[in-house]
Amino acid sequence: RADLNTLRALGMRRKELALAAAWEGALTAALVPTLHEELRARERAGGLTALRIGTQEQPILGSCGDDHRINWGYAYAVAPSAQTKAAIGADAALLKGFVERGELPAQDDTRLPRVANDDQPVMAFVFDLGEVAAKPVLRHLFVAYDEIYAIRYYGKKLRPYWRRNGASPADLFAAAERDYPRLVRRCEDFDRDFGCMFLGPAVREINPEVGRLVSREEALEHLRQATEAGLVSSIGKYKGDAIAMGVRDHEHLVSICHCCPCCCVATSVQFAAREERDHWVKLEGVTVEVTDSCNGCGLCVDACIFKQMSIADGVALVGEECKGCGRCAMACKRDGIRISIDNPAYADEFISRLSSRVAVR
Repeated sequence: RADLNTLRALGMRRKELALAAAWEGALTAALVPTLHEELRARERAGGLTALRIGTQEQPILGSCGDDHRINWGYAYAVAPSAQTKAAIGADAALLKGFVERGELPAQDDTRLPRVANDDQPVMAFVFDLGEVAAKPVLRHLFVAYDEIYAIRYYGKKLRPYWRRNGASPADLFAAAERDYPRLVRRCEDFDRDFGCMFLGPAVREINPEVGRLVSREEALEHLRQATEAGLVSSIGKYKGDAIAMGVRDHEHLVSICHCCPCCCVATSVQFAAREERDHWVKLEGVTVEVTDSCNGCGLCVDACIFKQMSIADGVALVGEECKGCGRCAMACKRDGIRISIDNPAYADEFISRLSSRVAVR
């Protein structure tokens, strides 16, 4: 998989911006356990520069179970070659060289393989931002991970889902680069500072610099604004949120995410294995159906962030993995899609179930 990071510069001096960009890239550290020997490589993928780092041993599928780190595969950092210079080397040396000379070394660190905690190796990028004034300057890089093989099934090693059609890391990077302009445009339609909500007693562990406590009225207003903006709100428990927020009591933290078309859910769930996609489910009792008013215009297809709408024989079709988010109905201008709740008492039943995790008043 590949994740996108965009660097936005506005109204700052060029040197300051360059430093910020280089440090952002340098933070993409070697994703390998301490004391493992590691290898590094540089590749070209079309007009992209790809840096790769991983362990020498590569014990593919050598361990299993929950709550442990995968110690095989390769971490990648990728950026357009025309906009950046890149280097692999010791974190302190790269940062020192950039601060003193404003550049990265011309050659990568050749001491390999070596133990990962011996001058911690990082993948660093410096971006040329040109002249920055009132108009923002954007630069971007991709952070990706290739686990090579994802699972052993009846003795057979199976590739990860994104490789299902024979794709290589270079294919993944090229696809991400093609999608980048479209994703940026979609992101600009929404307020980047409009955040998610968290419920439960564990919210008191969240750093106040990350989030603040709000009243019930403020929370309801936030949800209303999310709906009016066309965001997809989903509620559930996700341990990753607790880890990201530094919350230890993840059993009592419930997340309400407000997803835009370019967020992690929208851009990655559709490519995940069915088992992972089924973690997002439609609320029980919610029905999404196409009415006789549908003329097959396709607005619902464009609106569905889960790729569950299609057009066949001139009318819309709802996919079997529909999450019931409602974006299709909001986009339709002809009342061609109807969303209904079969059981009017379901809201009370859901609140009762949710109350086992958080206090609902």
